[in-house]
Amino acid sequence: MLNKGSTLIETIVAISIFLVAILGIINLLKISATVATDNKAKLNAIAIATEKMEKLRSMDYDSLGTVGGIPPGSIPQVEHETRNSVDYTIRTAIYYVDSPADGEGVNDQNSIQSDYKKAKITVSWQGKVQKQVSLVSTFAPPYTETQNGGGVLEIYALDANVQPIQDAQVHIENTNTNPVIDTILYTNNEGKVTVPGTPASSGYKITVTKPNFSVDKTYDSTAQNPNPNPGHLTVATSSVTSKHFFIDLLSNLTLKTFKKAQELIWQDNFDDATKIASSTNTQIVNGFLQLKQEQSGFAQNGIVISTSTQPEFLSAWKQANAVFEAPTSTTVVFQIYDDSGSLVPETQLPGNSSGFTNMPIDLSSISTSSYPALSLKATLTTSATDTTPKIDSWQISYVQGPIPLGNIPLSVRGEKTIGENNGTPIYKFSTTTQTDTTGQRALNNIEWDTYHIKEQSPEYTAQEICPPDPFYLAPNSDASLAVILATSTPNSLRVTVKESSGATIEGALLTLMRPGLTATSTTSNCGQTLFENLPSATDYTLTTAKPGYATSTVSNITVSGESSIDIILQNN
Repeated sequence: MLNKGSTLIETIVAISIFLVAILGIINLLKISATVATDNKAKLNAIAIATEKMEKLRSMDYDSLGTVGGIPPGSIPQVEHETRNSVDYTIRTAIYYVDSPADGEGVNDQNSIQSDYKKAKITVSWQGKVQKQVSLVSTFAPPYTETQNGGGVLEIYALDANVQPIQDAQVHIENTNTNPVIDTILYTNNEGKVTVPGTPASSGYKITVTKPNFSVDKTYDSTAQNPNPNPGHLTVATSSVTSKHFFIDLLSNLTLKTFKKAQELIWQDNFDDATKIASSTNTQIVNGFLQLKQEQSGFAQNGIVISTSTQPEFLSAWKQANAVFEAPTSTTVVFQIYDDSGSLVPETQLPGNSSGFTNMPIDLSSISTSSYPALSLKATLTTSATDTTPKIDSWQISYVQGPIPLGNIPLSVRGEKTIGENNGTPIYKFSTTTQTDTTGQRALNNIEWDTYHIKEQSPEYTAQEICPPDPFYLAPNSDASLAVILATSTPNSLRVTVKESSGATIEGALLTLMRPGLTATSTTSNCGQTLFENLPSATDYTLTTAKPGYATSTVSNITVSGESSIDIILQNN
């Protein structure tokens, strides 16, 4: 039996090894087939590029050019061809070269920048990933170089930090030339495209971009934008027209709207027992909670525990309070419990283990994340059976919010401009949008810029915009901005307090004054506060103070409608 068992095990192991070997061979065959297919596709691409280049070599120098290109010609800029079931895209770029041998641009010794032509043929196809091959060749004129009546067009692509961008797409169009120009070129490692031999003409429309990047371009003159900036370019004979365009990776901005935080109160007036979770030896009599009355008198001790207070969007606990009577020979001791029925520890609420006999109890030290729900416990005692302590009411106050507030219209505009109309700037990005029912609105794939956000609802005014308005959106970022809204009043003043660096200052004390009015407030963690229900006037004075900073006083502030002001505090 042992030999038979061993033989069976050996057979299973041998079969397993054989299967592993077979699977390995199959995988190798698959890899070999893939490599062979890729190599075959590449060889076809090389053959296509070579054929196209040989065709160019057979043409007259003066005929070398692309449809819509500089120089112009009959060669398509983009063609498509299928070989062996593989689809290929063929791109042909032919352009003048300004040789450094006799000086470049305006420094050219003979003022001729179109010294010779260069052709680049790129053949691309889609395998598992996009692949391509390229051939480049130069073509010298068969005669002494001559001026073709053109100039030089220089286009630079730079990012937000003024660094060059390689392989940015530069689209050049001009319908004023004959033939019409419509060509696409790509920047070199200096972020530059140079086009010698550009026909002298006005109306060169330039568009610069790159995948996942913003777009910068020249603009048409229209009735809405009669003074575009930048307008289309003009190229003059024997001169260089140079223009810088700025693009960078796109970003996302999520706008969120909230109703401002407010202080609320959970309270039990003991009209009934609906807000009592449990009790021992207590009862409600005529709107009072007291010790239970027995035949021999009142019970000597009793306990009552309230139902749990668990506010949604809780941001801070405030205090516990009670209205109660504790005649001689009686006591009432209050304690704070969490929603699991455990006593809130001393680390969160000092004195809670022994209890409190005086009200109110400050609850602001209790963490809302660790303790999202609280309840009250009272222990009533008496040493005289004819006397009982009584609780008339008790309560817990807290701050709820900010609470998401949906369907709020917002205007959003950047600071970049593309022209002006009668002195009024025309902004590159300007839109009116609205948050959804959850209070959010995503603006995806937008350009880096400094953005201004304003609520457009007559029902509300912005108590805070955090980060403060205006807001800089960096390239290649995912950012969010919160607009906290208060009920609108005819006149209000939103104050933002900052350091000279631009960082906001939390906890600054603000005093706003005018004859017959004094109002105080402190800035939030976003460095802002809102003074509401103000008279419209031009004589407000605002004093801002915080330890570590020099006190600021600003006079003759105008408040009319929704007003705002930024205060800069200097360090002491």
